[in-house]
Amino acid sequence: MRLKALFVIVSLLFVSPPLYGQTLFVSTFNGGQVIRVDATSGSQTVIYEGSFSFLPEGVAVGPDNKVYVCDSIGGQVLRMNQDGSGVETIYRPQLFNDPYGFEGPSFLGADLYLNTRGSGVRHTGVWKIPGVASLAFGRNFPRPVLVLSRS
Repeated sequence: MRLKALFVIVSLLFVSPPLYGQTLFVSTFNGGQVIRVDATSGSQTVIYEGSFSFLPEGVAVGPDNKVYVCDSIGGQVLRMNQDGSGVETIYRPQLFNDPYGFEGPSFLGADLYLNTRGSGVRHTGVWKIPGVASLAFGRNFPRPVLVLSRS
């Protein structure tokens, strides 16, 4: 019975088509990199590497097939193509009380949701950048809107 169960598991892993996409994007917080992993071959490619102050704290692929990265320490949100080209900053705080310390991006439709870790007068909570995945390269992006505050 055990051998039969093992055969079924191996068959599901190697014969059945994958249930999800073939590409995984990972951020390395201490390494300051965004890595693309090919799930089929296991190959890894660094698609973006920031300066010493770039600490990516989460990656999401939007409905526009772009990669969105939260830079927790640098306090910015980046968007790039899946090969790392076309990098643009879609949000960077301008005022002291703007959201800062971004992490954990996710999408609901074209809206990007982010979590923040604020201190002092900076707000901690969940923020939404509305319609960001529907905007063309080089456009002005809307400012984040606080949707859930943690006092």
